Amino acid sequence: MHSNRIHINMRMFIYLFIGTGIGLCSCTSKITAVLKKKSDSRSANNLKWVETSPQDQTSITAIWTASKLSNQKLQFYADATCTKATGDLISLPSAAVKTYSFVGEKGNSYTYKLLGNDDNGNEVGSGCSDIMVINPIVTTTPTISSIASQSTDLNTPSSAISFVLGDTGTALSCSGSFLSLTSSNTSIVSNSNVTWSGSHPNCTAVVTPNELAWGVLNLLSSEYLL
Repeated sequence: MHSNRIHINMRMFIYLFIGTGIGLCSCTSKITAVLKKKSDSRSANNLKWVETSPQDQTSITAIWTASKLSNQKLQFYADATCTKATGDLISLPSAAVKTYSFVGEKGNSYTYKLLGNDDNGNEVGSGCSDIMVINPIVTTTPTISSIASQSTDLNTPSSAISFVLGDTGTALSCSGSFLSLTSSNTSIVSNSNVTWSGSHPNCTAVVTPNELAWGVLNLLSSEYLL
């Protein structure tokens, strides 16, 4: 509820006129009225989301501490600062409502704000909510770039063999957690005789032949998701 407070500033002006032995005092006063508007503390607060890190989940739910204001309305925004409104202003049935579901789009960020009217009919808005980001799940099949034929000397590891992991947004790394090697002749190179390194998506592999082993073989490097 707003309170209207009147501040009165009194200024007294006194003039002394000296004439023929007569002292005259002329007194005036000035009153200034100032209307001070206070913000309403009954707006909705603690604006959050039920979900934490939704992936491919376009239906998200806003939740807040209920407002005590009348004519409550809800506005969603497609940004992090409650600036870019998305959709219509939603009229809520009562001030007791404190949750509302919203359908967003994958990869977008959302916030929201609640509006209401105080006892004097003035529109009062809440602060901006926490941000919600809907992360899309990437279903693109990972790929590995082609690797030219390699050779090395007896009992000598290969030089670093470079290749590129091709994927979109997946959390891969150049390690045995995501990469494997299959040898066509394990008597020359065992499946485990490879060292992965590099920083995704640019990786390298060093292949070590078995002791005193020589010949020609095919190595298949594969990429997979856990």
